[in-house]
Amino acid sequence: MERPDLNSRASADDVDEQESLLRALAVQRLALGDDVAAAKYGSTIPINDEAREERLLADVVARSREIGLDPLLSRRFFRAQIEANKVLQRCLHALWMDHPELRPRCRPNLDSDVRPQLDMITEQMLLRLKALECARKAADRLDGTLHESLHGLHEEALRIALGRIRERADANATSDGSHRDCHEW
Repeated sequence: MERPDLNSRASADDVDEQESLLRALAVQRLALGDDVAAAKYGSTIPINDEAREERLLADVVARSREIGLDPLLSRRFFRAQIEANKVLQRCLHALWMDHPELRPRCRPNLDSDVRPQLDMITEQMLLRLKALECARKAADRLDGTLHESLHGLHEEALRIALGRIRERADANATSDGSHRDCHEW
C-alpha cells in the first residue's frame, strides 16, 4: 500500500491557505469597488484613469522588489485588480442609470475615505502574493495544483482579479484580455 506524501499535502494545503487569504483580500478590494463606483457616479471623475493606474502599478513594482516578489507577477496581478474594478464600476454605473432607485445615497470621498483602505489592502495583497509565490514554488516541486469555482457579478469580477495569480510570471506570458460584458452576467 502506498503511503501519502505528507510534505506534498502540506505544500498543497499551504497554497490553498495562501490563495484563500489572497481571495479574501480581493473580495475586500472589490467591495470597496462599490464605493469607488459611488464616488465616481455623476461626477467628473472617470472610471478609466491610465495615469493613476500606471502610478499605482509602478508603486506595486517598486514595493514588490523591496520584498523579493516577482515584479512581473505583481504588476500583472494588480493590473487584473484594476480591470476587475473597472468592470464592476461600469456595470454598477449602467445599473444605476437604468434603475435610479438603486443609486447610492451618498458619494464617498475617494481621497480620504476609499483610497487609504485600498492602499492598506494593496500592502496586504503584496505580502500574500509573496507568501503564495513561496508556497506555490514548494507545491510545484511536489506537483500541487490550485482550483477555483466562482460565479455572479462580484464573483466574475473576482475571477478577473485573481486570474493572474495562476499564471507563471515569465516574460513570455500574455494576458488573455477576455472580459464578459455586464449584460452576460
